[in-house]
Amino acid sequence: MKENLRDYFRSAKVRARKYIKLLLGDEQKENETIQSGEEVRWDAYARWENEVEQINVAKAWGRLEKDIDKKRYFFHRTWFKAAASVAIVMFGAWSLWIIQPTIDTSVENTIIRDTASVYLTMDNGESISLSDSVKNEIKETDGTEIKRTVGAISYLKKRSVDAFKVKSQVACYNTINVPRGANYKITLSDGTTVELNSESKLKYPVQFNGKRRMVTLTGEAYFDVTHTGKPFVVNVNGVKVFVLGTEFNVRGYQDESNIETTLVEGKVRVKAPNMNPVVLKPNQQAKVNQEKESLSVQKVNASRFIAWRKGVFIFQNTKLVDVMRTLQRWYNIEVEYETEAIKNIEFGGTLSKHVGFDQVVDMFDQIDEIEVRIEGNKVKFLTNK
Repeated sequence: MKENLRDYFRSAKVRARKYIKLLLGDEQKENETIQSGEEVRWDAYARWENEVEQINVAKAWGRLEKDIDKKRYFFHRTWFKAAASVAIVMFGAWSLWIIQPTIDTSVENTIIRDTASVYLTMDNGESISLSDSVKNEIKETDGTEIKRTVGAISYLKKRSVDAFKVKSQVACYNTINVPRGANYKITLSDGTTVELNSESKLKYPVQFNGKRRMVTLTGEAYFDVTHTGKPFVVNVNGVKVFVLGTEFNVRGYQDESNIETTLVEGKVRVKAPNMNPVVLKPNQQAKVNQEKESLSVQKVNASRFIAWRKGVFIFQNTKLVDVMRTLQRWYNIEVEYETEAIKNIEFGGTLSKHVGFDQVVDMFDQIDEIEVRIEGNKVKFLTNK
């Protein structure tokens, strides 16, 4: 098996060079720019062409061989061999990919994602289903208008001539619940936009009338904060992220031990109980483990952690149990493992969120060490005997 892979790896350099030159010469694709499920990064091709020429195939094979020995696997699509070749040759360059292929959504899925509605809970306790098929306006008890469109809601800033009256008002709070298999976007009254990932919840004031703007998050969300002069604070299970105006991602699911803050632009301060606060720069990530009372900062490629916004999952040396935890939220499935060892098998690569789960199962089926069984809405990973 390794000898076949070695031959394929040697030929990948040639195939990658040809593929890159083919793309560089295709002006029609450049004009089309972005299609459904595709993202073209033309500014990177020149760098890639030069990097491919500099690749030491022997050293790159050595790294790949070590990963094979460690039972580390890579997601790939056989119908997109050219891109797979580039991915193998460019081993380690996880932040770059050429094209996310257009997915045939007509394929029947073994497991169909639940399209349960996103719900908005008003200040008076009323729960409203935010159906994608409805476009209208909602009004809160304080008079704030909420504009509803497909996949998003936005709060209009309330006009008031009596500043004292505004400050003395009791704040109204709304809560939005995003179920498994869905994403949703909110524009808050200050202009801040929040994109919520699957199985996430955000509680926020309808109007920001105090000295600071605070919201409470469970799950994962991407924030693009509007600068108003008032600090913006995201509270995630006691961990607080302070900003003035910036873009960042926060992940804090209840079934995960870490709360992660990844900074894209600007500057944020992360503070956790009984720990010294840290200030992040772009492409840094703060990871808080409240059980161990630890707060660490590491340099990352922020684009990998916000790829979910663009319809893809990116995994890098990720354990199967963590891969499936992410896929569970999107496909609304339950997972069982026969042994603890199966959980620790590592994967890397990119998956489109538009791929049917049966296609994901096909990828897992290529691994000799495990067997995948589907029983209703449950996925079982067994040792292949």
